Amino acid sequence: MRFGCCFGSDITRVAALRDAGFDYGEPHISHLMQMDDAVFAAYADELRRIGLPIESGCVLLPGGMALNRLQRDFDLIDAYLRRAAERCSRIGMQTVVFGSGGARRAPEGLSAQEMFEDLVVFLRDHASPAFAAVGIRIAIEPLSERPCLINTVSEALSLSDAVGDENVQVLADVFHMYKENDAIENIAKLTGRLLHAHVCSPAERSIPAQGDGYDLYPFLKAVADTGCERVSVEAHIHPETFAQDVRGAIARLREAADKL
Repeated sequence: MRFGCCFGSDITRVAALRDAGFDYGEPHISHLMQMDDAVFAAYADELRRIGLPIESGCVLLPGGMALNRLQRDFDLIDAYLRRAAERCSRIGMQTVVFGSGGARRAPEGLSAQEMFEDLVVFLRDHASPAFAAVGIRIAIEPLSERPCLINTVSEALSLSDAVGDENVQVLADVFHMYKENDAIENIAKLTGRLLHAHVCSPAERSIPAQGDGYDLYPFLKAVADTGCERVSVEAHIHPETFAQDVRGAIARLREAADKL
C-alpha cells in the first residue's frame, strides 16, 4: 500500500513528507490554480527537485464555482478544467479528488434529484473528458458537509454508476464516514471501484498519532480488500509541528499496513 499526505500547497511540507518516508504528496488543486503561469512553472520545478511524487490532488474546484443549473457557467468551468488538467498532468497526478463541497451545494429552489443530475452532467460531459485526455482519473468523495449532495460511499457509488464512465469512480474518507455513521463495512461495496482513500484520526480529524485511540487497521484492511492501493492522510495541519506529526503518522500507517 502506498501512503501520501494532503499538504495544501506549501512547498516546504513536500520535503518534510519525503524525509518522513511518505510515498507521494497530495496538493490542493484549487491552490495550484491560483498561481500565475510563472509561479506555477517554478513550483513544478521545485517539486521535481525535491523528488516526492505527486500522485493525487484534492479540492478540485474553488467554492465559488457553482455546478447547479441555476448558476453554472460551462464556458468558465470548461476553461478551468482544461487548465487544471494540464497542470495536474504536468506534475504527475494520476487521480484527482472531486470533493469541492461549495461547488456541490444545491441552491434554494433546486431539488436534490435535480442537483444529482447536474453533478452527472458535470462529471460525464465536462470533468471526465478534460482529465481523461491527459490520463487522469476522478474519484468522487462523499462529504459530511451539509447541504452538499453525496454524503456516503453508497451515494458516491450511485453517482459513479449514473455517470457511467470508468474514468469516474469513488473515494472513501474515514472522517466523513465517521461523521455520517457510514460503516467501514460499506467500503466492501466499492470493490474494483475505489480509486483512492483518505485517512485521519476521525474524532478530531487529526493526523494519526500514537495514543490517539484510533485503530487504523480496519479502515486500511477494508480499503485494501477492494483492490485500492493508495491512501492519503487528510487532516487538520499544525504548521509548526507538521514535520514531526507526519513522521509519527507514517510510522503508524506502516505498522497497521504490516498486518494486512
